[in-house]
Amino acid sequence: MNPLSAARADWEAATTPYPLSHKQSYGKMIEDPFRKYGSAIAWLEWQDDCHIKKLETLKPRGGGATCLLLFLKGLAVKHGIRIIGNPIVYPPTCPLAAESPLSQEGLENLYSKCGYSVGRGGDGFPYVRYPDVPWVNERPSA
Repeated sequence: MNPLSAARADWEAATTPYPLSHKQSYGKMIEDPFRKYGSAIAWLEWQDDCHIKKLETLKPRGGGATCLLLFLKGLAVKHGIRIIGNPIVYPPTCPLAAESPLSQEGLENLYSKCGYSVGRGGDGFPYVRYPDVPWVNERPSA
């Protein structure tokens, strides 16, 4: 098993499925494949890296998102993988998270306080990554 597959297996062992359905702007219903860790949920994609697609809390300002981000960092250290993402504020998918969403600055600060590198690509688009090491094959930052 390669390091990314092992990290994904650990993630799936420590979380439970928490799929959320919502309607697209054009009316089609879709289901986002979130998984629950403590009082937060995340949709991760596992390809070349662990990509955080979406992250939401089920108890706003309750520390759940922090715990989830720290758990992911632990997986990165244990398995030698990279975690990447684009921290963009969006309307929460989960109604429990909609009570008190973070601002863009607050979201970026959350990642930074959890030890993730936060920056902006050449196009101004925000990114996060952990660990902050050079990209293999000169891969772009965002």
